[in-house]
Amino acid sequence: MSFIKKYSNQIILLSAFIGFSISLYLWNVIATGSEIICTTGCDAVLASQYSKILEIPVAAYGAAFYSGLIYMTYLRTKVSHLFIERSLKVLVGVGIVFTLYLRYLEFFKLGEICEWCWGSVVVILVITATLILENKKDAK
Repeated sequence: MSFIKKYSNQIILLSAFIGFSISLYLWNVIATGSEIICTTGCDAVLASQYSKILEIPVAAYGAAFYSGLIYMTYLRTKVSHLFIERSLKVLVGVGIVFTLYLRYLEFFKLGEICEWCWGSVVVILVITATLILENKKDAK
């Protein structure tokens, strides 16, 4: 059994927890108006018109997204079911699309870079790569 197949759930859970923590931190900064720890354009990104959807901070949606990933991965460790597998992959796909949209706004609409946002990008890429590599191993 390959490393990825053996530890994929743990990799996804750890990554999703990191993403959840990043989202909670950003949400807290927005909610409390506290100063963000950042060396790039995080302040501009978090203060922009794009930082909320329906008056809810994008970071709150991120926290909900990562909570969903944690829950789906937990279910995956307990029950092997096609619905859970597909739901997890759909959720990750939605996360990738939303991440691409947010990076478009960050670069082309705001002209800024938020290092915390890029931390979330790395997290979703690790999760995506884990699922892809896991499926490649299954195909052999």
